[in-house]
Amino acid sequence: MRWAAHDVRHHRTGLKRIRHPEVGDLELGYEAMDFPAHPDWFMFGYTAAPGSPSEERLRLLGSLAEETSTGTRTDAVEKL
Repeated sequence: MRWAAHDVRHHRTGLKRIRHPEVGDLELGYEAMDFPAHPDWFMFGYTAAPGSPSEERLRLLGSLAEETSTGTRTDAVEKL
């Protein structure tokens, strides 16, 4: 209904919940940043609250990505 009524707006800040298949639920704050030279373009920055389970899971995700790139995958996910 909202799309049909064109009752849609851009959210510049907020909270995004994501379920990642390997590390589980992530709750990330986000903020939109403008590109002055391109008014229709936006870049979004996502952050986890310090000390939160989401921060821990993001660190784990980063380590899994690093392990995958080096070919040395461990069972770090099992430690969650």
